[in-house]
Amino acid sequence: MKNNNIYTVFFVAILCVACAGLMAYVNNTSYEDILLNMEAARKKAALEALDMVGETTYSTKRAERDALAAMYDEFLQEESLGELTILECIKGPKMGAFVTEVSGPLRNGPMRAYLAFSDEKAKTAIGFRVFEHAETGGLGAKIEDKKFVDQFNNLQLHNDTDVPGISIVKGSASGKNEVQGISGATATMINLGKNINATITSVRAGGIDLSKMESILFYDFSKPEEPEGNRNTKWSLQGMTKPTIAYPDNIKPEQEKLMRKKDWRPPVFWVTKGAKNVAKGKPVISNKTPMGTGKLTAVTDGKIACDTLEKVFMLTDDAAEGYGDDEIPSVTVDLGKEYKVEGVCVWHNYQRPIVYEGVVVLVSTDKDFPNDPAKTKIVYNNDYNDDVELGAGKNELFPASMMGEMVRVGKLGTGRKVRYVRVYTYGVLNDFSSYPAFLEVAVYAQPK
Repeated sequence: MKNNNIYTVFFVAILCVACAGLMAYVNNTSYEDILLNMEAARKKAALEALDMVGETTYSTKRAERDALAAMYDEFLQEESLGELTILECIKGPKMGAFVTEVSGPLRNGPMRAYLAFSDEKAKTAIGFRVFEHAETGGLGAKIEDKKFVDQFNNLQLHNDTDVPGISIVKGSASGKNEVQGISGATATMINLGKNINATITSVRAGGIDLSKMESILFYDFSKPEEPEGNRNTKWSLQGMTKPTIAYPDNIKPEQEKLMRKKDWRPPVFWVTKGAKNVAKGKPVISNKTPMGTGKLTAVTDGKIACDTLEKVFMLTDDAAEGYGDDEIPSVTVDLGKEYKVEGVCVWHNYQRPIVYEGVVVLVSTDKDFPNDPAKTKIVYNNDYNDDVELGAGKNELFPASMMGEMVRVGKLGTGRKVRYVRVYTYGVLNDFSSYPAFLEVAVYAQPK
């Protein structure tokens, strides 16, 4: 009887070891299969984005993986584009096209996808395929459905003014760079659009790692400030949760075509990561004397609220010392040294619906702003009547708002060497009794 018990224990032990070994083998094999299947899905997504994979049936999953791997290795080659790794199609009908990975957060977790485009300028998409996500089935998960991704075929990857990016819209898509979003998956669509546009912009900048720069830099609108000093409560930040744009009602029909479309926000503005406002606290001069208690230092104090009389720097027709009476009102910021400036943002007084005309922004390495393209450049000009006498402008008129007006300087991701920034403002559109009024001039560059 005792021997039987020993044999039983011995048998059970051997059986447990065998089962454990079998389970480990199955688990290891399954894990390897999962990894292989994930890699196959990635390669298939890249090829599908290029429209190089047809409706082929394979005898086994392994056969499909092997076929995709062989095709991927034959047609695609990894290349470096700045800080990005992209795939170049090196043979076949899509030779010269590129594929780049799109990644980032969605509603329920991270996503990975491939976006293919016809050349390294990323002007037109060939296709788009998602290969990893954690979105809700029947809602956000539809980002991998053929009906949704087919909208990217031959999609323009910039707007009509060549600003990189697409727009995922509610309802029917009508623009050349618009994609119809998925109903009920708003958060997924918003984040997907951000991820795609960040990738497109980075590619257009030569693979530089960029970040989206918001023009509202200085206030957290979720935490309204307490009143202090001489505040105009009507126009203070009290209770304001988001910026708004108000249009004056005196715009003439012939001026409408020169205006930014109603309800449009300023275009998305991208800068290299770490770029800051290097104009804050820097000296400012003006060719006109201020009205009332406005202080010139307010133009670079890093604040955009127009809730105190001291903050609004309103210029009169009276020339400042050393300047002529016939000069157009302007402010000039001295950064103290040269920076590779990527952008400028100008805030005018937005206390009422108002449009400023004759706005010209110049940057230079010389305080005299000589007429030398190597030293001075006009980066924004909506002076259609050439009142500033620097040439008739072609940039759109815009309503003054809390968001300011962002202006690109130099090539995306690289900028231009600048020490001095000058902003002219002729006056207020259709209102000859009002004077130009500045709030802030911010200049974005790497602070080094």
